Amino acid sequence: IIEGARIAVTGARDLWWRVRPPAAPPVLALGLVRRRLALLLHALWGEPLAIYPSDEEPPPTWLARVLGRAPRHLAARAARAATDGRHIWLPRALAAPDGEAAALDCYRLLAVEQMARLTRGFAGAHPHDAPRLEQDLYQIATGAVVDRMLARTLRGFVPALEAARAAALDERPPLDVLLPAERMV
Repeated sequence: IIEGARIAVTGARDLWWRVRPPAAPPVLALGLVRRRLALLLHALWGEPLAIYPSDEEPPPTWLARVLGRAPRHLAARAARAATDGRHIWLPRALAAPDGEAAALDCYRLLAVEQMARLTRGFAGAHPHDAPRLEQDLYQIATGAVVDRMLARTLRGFVPALEAARAAALDERPPLDVLLPAERMV
C-alpha cells in the first residue's frame, strides 16, 4: 500500500509539473498583510482604521479616447492608494519582483502616506470641482508635505521613500508626449 501511494504521489507530481500554469510574476496580496498594516497605523497614530483593497480603474472607453478626454500616457496602469478622510484603500496586490520584503516595504509606505493624508485632512480639502491643473498642483503640494513629514518624523521610511521616488521618475512618460500644460506640472 505504501509503495502504491508513493507511485501515485510521484505520478501526480510529474503530471502537475507538465500541465501547471505558466509561472506567474510574484505578487504580495493585501489580504496577507492587511492586519499588520492596520496594527502599524494604530501604533503610529493611535486610531484603529480599516484598510480596504483598491482595484485598477477600468480602461477608458473607445469614445473617451476618440474625443481626446483620456490621453494614453496619463491612464492609470495600476491600482492606487487613496483615502477619503475616513478610510484607506491600498492596491489589492503589489508586484514583488524584488521579493516580498520589498513589496511589504512599499505597502507600509503607502499605508503611512495615506494615514498622514487622512490625519491632515487633505482628502476633505481636495478641490474636486476645480480645473484639472489645480487638482494636479494640489496633489503635488500635498505629496510634498506628506513626504517631508515622513522624512522628519519617521526616519525609517526614508529608504522606501527614496526608492518610491526613483520608481515614479522611471515611470514618467517622456516629455515630448506631454501637452504644454502637462509639462508645466
